[in-house]
Amino acid sequence: MGAEDAVPALIQALQDKQEYVRLSTSTALLRIETPGTIKAIIEICPGLIRVLQDQKWNIRAAAADTLGQIGEVAEDAVPAVIRVLQDNNQDVRHAALKASEKVGTPEAIRAIKDFQQQNSDYFD
Repeated sequence: MGAEDAVPALIQALQDKQEYVRLSTSTALLRIETPGTIKAIIEICPGLIRVLQDQKWNIRAAAADTLGQIGEVAEDAVPAVIRVLQDNNQDVRHAALKASEKVGTPEAIRAIKDFQQQNSDYFD
């Protein structure tokens, strides 16, 4: 059984009630990278955006990372990812920086530059 054989079950898991299950599933689907998996992940982008507000920092960081892996297709998530650049947790901010870079919209690039100017010590 190859990874592609798991895709139907993973796509079904994207409908799970638990945000962290959907997040873990989307990460797994991104690693498989078939057209069907990308389409399914795009459909749950609104849920990933909500997860950026989770109480657990590792869940917020994973959501930002997943949105970054989706890349420019996650353009609608840019405002939420930019807000996460102000997160109290450094790992979450780092994931949001990487996600902003991967999405690469002008708004995301501006936010990265602003972050660099306001947080020059972050890059030392």
